[in-house]
Amino acid sequence: MKNALQLLLLSINVLYIVVFFIQFGFVRGSFWLVFFILGTALSAFYLFLRRESSHNPYLSIALLASSLSCIGAYSFQYYLVNLMG
Repeated sequence: MKNALQLLLLSINVLYIVVFFIQFGFVRGSFWLVFFILGTALSAFYLFLRRESSHNPYLSIALLASSLSCIGAYSFQYYLVNLMG
């Protein structure tokens, strides 16, 4: 279950990155930010609180890195579009 949720959030992050590079205009909607924050919190939870011997941390690390980069891209676009005019 946790791997399926992490894969879903990782695919949403990759979809945002693809849309970001193809269409540089501001991607409307604050629902993206909810997915990014949820992915960051979930991956941090699985990395730091779940210390199991059989847990493979690579999916959590990939989700954490992609979520943080998507938050940065979203913030950069928000700054350019709304604050710079």
